[in-house]
Amino acid sequence: MPDAETLIRYDSVIPEGADRIMKMAENQQNHRISIESNLVSSQSSQSKLGQVFGLIIGLAGIGCGTYLASIGQDVVGGIIAGGTVVNLVSVFVLGKKSQKKNSED
Repeated sequence: MPDAETLIRYDSVIPEGADRIMKMAENQQNHRISIESNLVSSQSSQSKLGQVFGLIIGLAGIGCGTYLASIGQDVVGGIIAGGTVVNLVSVFVLGKKSQKKNSED
């Protein structure tokens, strides 16, 4: 934003120049607020969608492992179910560390 003297000079050269500059700054601020609001909303939706897909993948992996164990494939079923749980936990932990790091920056 220009200082008061500069705004006065704009007014003397351009009719209502200072008012136009102030409106431009207000419009830019409103635009930025709108973009940030959309970004937060989009990130929230993306996070929820990721959680839903993670749940589906987790249930499918555990379900497949359980089914395999029930039909006599204990080792393979344990590897699939256990691997699914370990991967989901690691993604969750790494995601939390990443969020904490980003919030500190």
